[in-house]
Amino acid sequence: MRRAFVLSALLVTLVFLLPLSVGYLSTVQAGDDASPPLLANSTIAPNAQINAPAANPIPELTWTTGEPYPVVNGKAVPPPQAVSPNEPPTIGPPTTGGHYYAGSVYSGVAKGAYWMVTEITPPSATPLASQFYYVLQSTWDNKASYDQIGFANANGVWGLTYSWTTGLSPTLCTGTISYHYSANAKVLTAGQQYLFAMTTLETDGKGHGYVWFEAYTMPGQTLVWALHAHTTGWVLNVKNFYCGYYAYTDYEEIYGTTTSPYGAPTFLYFYFTLNKWGTGATGPPWTYATWVTWKSGTAPSFIHTTLYYSDVYIYN
Repeated sequence: MRRAFVLSALLVTLVFLLPLSVGYLSTVQAGDDASPPLLANSTIAPNAQINAPAANPIPELTWTTGEPYPVVNGKAVPPPQAVSPNEPPTIGPPTTGGHYYAGSVYSGVAKGAYWMVTEITPPSATPLASQFYYVLQSTWDNKASYDQIGFANANGVWGLTYSWTTGLSPTLCTGTISYHYSANAKVLTAGQQYLFAMTTLETDGKGHGYVWFEAYTMPGQTLVWALHAHTTGWVLNVKNFYCGYYAYTDYEEIYGTTTSPYGAPTFLYFYFTLNKWGTGATGPPWTYATWVTWKSGTAPSFIHTTLYYSDVYIYN
């Protein structure tokens, strides 16, 4: 207990020593002693990063629709935004060029889940510093938080990405959405296969309105990162739409065009495999996802998505 107390105190001290910048708003305290629920047959790495957003390469940022994007190291860091099939995606400042999506959306019967997982491998290629884009699994929970996990090319780094939201009414579907996110919560290894998970379960099995975002290295299913976000939700929506937005999806979200400072990731391929959702305490019983492809009207014609059973392949 004394060791845990000293570690917690040290992490809290670091939070106050770190300089703050505009747009930085950590809503999960470093040193949170909550323990992440584990998927079945998993282990925890000795150096796993648990509930330490202040120590991330990019701390948790907050952005509200209509505001300028937060800036980190002189570059804008927009969030992974919810998108509606009835509206064009938000166009960012001129320096980011266009904004578009391509991927898949769930096509089955609406369900509720406690776990949602996918495997994705950041490319072996070095990410270009002139590009910024996300590769994500996403859904809404039952309290209107848009929950997402995956990775980004965060201006030249393969960075673990998570995002959750506040501001949208789950009963009225109205309000202004605020995103709480990091485009680089942990630097990922190029070519390393990761299993990304989201769960609404607490370690006591009761659930208290939190979503856990988790990343495991594969094979071996070893937890290397986890974060506890107070979304107030306790069920993940397995459905195609929520409040008019796409819900359960795998997609890439790109800020830019092939001629803008933020370019498209040409000649890269993103594979989402093991797409499934579970209702048990550690995941099982599992149900594999069924999909249809989609992309926003602003996406270039050379980007396309193909499906193979529950797997989603995006080609650029």
